[in-house]
Amino acid sequence: MAVSNDREGAVQHIAPAQNPIHPHNHRSHRAGSLKRTRLGTKLRFVLSCLLCTLSGPAIVAQIDQPTGRALLISDVHLDPLADPAIVKQLIASPFEQWEAIFQSSQQKSLSPYGSDTNYPLFSATLDAVSAQAPSDYVIFTGDALRHNFAQAFVAAGGTPDQYPAFAEKTEAFVLQELQNRLKVPVLATLGNNDSSCGDYQIPPNSPFLAAAADQLKVLATSPEAKSTFQMGGFFSIAHPTVANQDIIVLNTIFWSTAYKSCAPDSGDPGEAEIEWLGWRLYTARVLHHGVTLAMHIPPGMDAYNSAHGKCQNPVAFWQAKYATEFGTLMSTYSDVVQLAFAGHIHMDDFRVSAANPPSLPLRITPSVSPIFKNNPAFSVMTYNLTTASVSDITTFFFALSSQTPSWSKEYQFSSAYGVSSFSAANLSTISAAIRSGGNARTIFENDYAVSTPSPITSSNFSFYSCAQTNFTTAGYSNCVCGAAPAASPKHAPQPNIRQK
Repeated sequence: MAVSNDREGAVQHIAPAQNPIHPHNHRSHRAGSLKRTRLGTKLRFVLSCLLCTLSGPAIVAQIDQPTGRALLISDVHLDPLADPAIVKQLIASPFEQWEAIFQSSQQKSLSPYGSDTNYPLFSATLDAVSAQAPSDYVIFTGDALRHNFAQAFVAAGGTPDQYPAFAEKTEAFVLQELQNRLKVPVLATLGNNDSSCGDYQIPPNSPFLAAAADQLKVLATSPEAKSTFQMGGFFSIAHPTVANQDIIVLNTIFWSTAYKSCAPDSGDPGEAEIEWLGWRLYTARVLHHGVTLAMHIPPGMDAYNSAHGKCQNPVAFWQAKYATEFGTLMSTYSDVVQLAFAGHIHMDDFRVSAANPPSLPLRITPSVSPIFKNNPAFSVMTYNLTTASVSDITTFFFALSSQTPSWSKEYQFSSAYGVSSFSAANLSTISAAIRSGGNARTIFENDYAVSTPSPITSSNFSFYSCAQTNFTTAGYSNCVCGAAPAASPKHAPQPNIRQK
């Protein structure tokens, strides 16, 4: 499926955030002042050379700072049950032998729309991601396991007592393949389906967490990070390539409105995690470190499910107390937290805090799984090796509906929206342009479901656009109701499945 190049640069009217006075302009002003004096030619020459020397390095640093590349992958939802003929072999074998079993399968076609990811699609995705080398690291924002896994496992011939071990092996296999095939550090979050217990039911200090911790190689060099992951599925490590930067991986399943632990007497792991996060951010500030956050479920509002109700009663992703505490932390440490990544909704989107000034630029990576009739996708991020700030994000997709499907570039964020970086200031400007309509809205709607028919319609548009900047129930409701007070949102052309 070819993507027209006409979309690139289609929104050139969106201006990036204002920069400080450029050194060239400063030099011109000084030169003009010198002309108006009676200083001799020699003195003017000396002063001009001195100024060139002082301002030159700043110009070079501004134009030619070193950059790196990172890979963004989300919501794989691997379905090892897709070929019933090999299920018994998979149950009986350690996950280290699974690749050979999958290779022996007669199933070679890729998953269709409406299904989770079979092995051929997973393998093809890893091949496509590998082709984007070189890269420095991967951020995988969770949900390695298929939907309704426990029920499907029993229907495929497994038994309930075999399921926990099978779920652990599937999670370990996905992590193994990401690390072995991409050959760079993988920073992985847990998704709501990543549990041997049930959807949104991962308990703390469980065998599932211990097995995943043993497989995740980035934890091997940090006993503290491995310990917190084994206990709660969250951790903090040094940035793989940028000095004085930390990456904090959160388990936002504990904060979900749908969370319930399947283990008795597990207390409130969400409260323990939010307190831990506060301490990590305090420590980062004291050490003068910047922080990048990675999570599965983003903060804020569930636009899809909210659009199936009334604007006065929106659906939040997180429990109110955690949303409030997280918002306070983000406000307090807005100078520390520079960037965030999430998944969960399977679509291509972003979030940015509507604070003054704007903060917390958050990228929502589209899914590999085509279960919600979106095309499989992943992204490549270009970032600054000194500051970790993101200059661009390019998304690649596989057009399942094409007569000759192949992986290709869908769009490049900077060119599509006419900005120079994925910053909070630019996202704030873009979100305002999307809400006002025109080319920005068209681009957003086309890319939201990864070049498939968008679930966004004229009657539910405000539910999606207001979610980009409004993280509280009150703010979101005011935005949506104010934009369309009498609208009765229609059902979007997408499966009405509440749990992602």
